Amino acid sequence: MTMRVAFLGLGDLGGLMCDHVIAAGHDVAVFDPSTPAVRPRGALGARVATSPADAASRAEVVCVVVRDDAQALAAITGPDGVLDGIQRGAVVVLHSTVAPETVRRLHRRCVEDGVRFIDVAIGAGAGRETGEMFAMCGGEQTTIDAVRPVLECFAQHIVRFGDVGAGMAAKLARNMIQYGMWCVIDEGMALAEAAGLDLPAFAHLIRNSGVSTSQEVVLNRTTAKPSDPIPGSAGAERFERVVTLAWKDLGDAFELAHEVGVQTPIARLTRRGLGPAVGIALLPAD
Repeated sequence: MTMRVAFLGLGDLGGLMCDHVIAAGHDVAVFDPSTPAVRPRGALGARVATSPADAASRAEVVCVVVRDDAQALAAITGPDGVLDGIQRGAVVVLHSTVAPETVRRLHRRCVEDGVRFIDVAIGAGAGRETGEMFAMCGGEQTTIDAVRPVLECFAQHIVRFGDVGAGMAAKLARNMIQYGMWCVIDEGMALAEAAGLDLPAFAHLIRNSGVSTSQEVVLNRTTAKPSDPIPGSAGAERFERVVTLAWKDLGDAFELAHEVGVQTPIARLTRRGLGPAVGIALLPAD
C-alpha cells in the first residue's frame, strides 16, 4: 500500500528512516533547513518542500524526526508549520525524543485541528541500516495500524505501549537504563585499570562471562515494585543469598577502589538498591 508521506528532519536517524520509506516506493516529501541533508533525498525522487506546511500539504502521514522539544513545537505548531498545511484526518507521527508535556501539548493541538497524532519513539541499534529498528508507539491502535505501512519500512518491532505519551515514556526509560549502564561500566573499567589489569582482556571478560545476560534477573519480573519475600519461597530465599553475597562482593570491590584511589559513586548506590531490584525487601544494615 503506497502512502503520501512527509518527513521533517533528515539528520542521522531521520534521514535513514526517510531513505527506507523512499526505497519502499512511498510518495515522499521532505523538509530540512540543511540543504546537504535534503539534496540526496531529492535525488532519490522525494519532493523537496519549502516549509513544514508545504511538506505536510499533501501528506497522509507526517513523520517528525527533529532534534528536541523546541524544534518539534516549531515544526508542528509554529508559523508555516505542519498544522498550517496538513489535511484534516491526516496523522502526525512524532519520532523525536521529547518531554512528556511536549507530547501532550502537541497531541492537544493536533486534535483541536482535526488531525490524528501518535508518538512513535525509535530504538535504532544494529537494525538502523537494514530497516529493522524498534518502534515504541503511544496512541490509538487504529491510528498506529493506519501508518503501519510506513513504520514497517524502517521498524521490525512495532509495539504499542499504551495511550499517547507511552511510546515516549518507553524511550525515556530505555535511555535512562542505557546511560546508567555506561556510567557503571566506566566505573568498573576505571577500577580494573587502576588495579593494573589489561583493559582489552577485561572488556573481553565482561562481554563473555554473562554480565550482559544477567539483566534478565530484573527484566523477567512482572512488576518493578519491591515486595516482601514470600515465606518458604525458594525464589525469595535464592535471591536473599544472591543479594547478601553481592553485598560482600561490593564491599570487597569498594575496599579495592579505596586502595587504588578510584571513586565509585554509581556502584555504591547499588548496595541499597539490589534487594528491591530483584523483588525482595532486603536492605543492608548500614
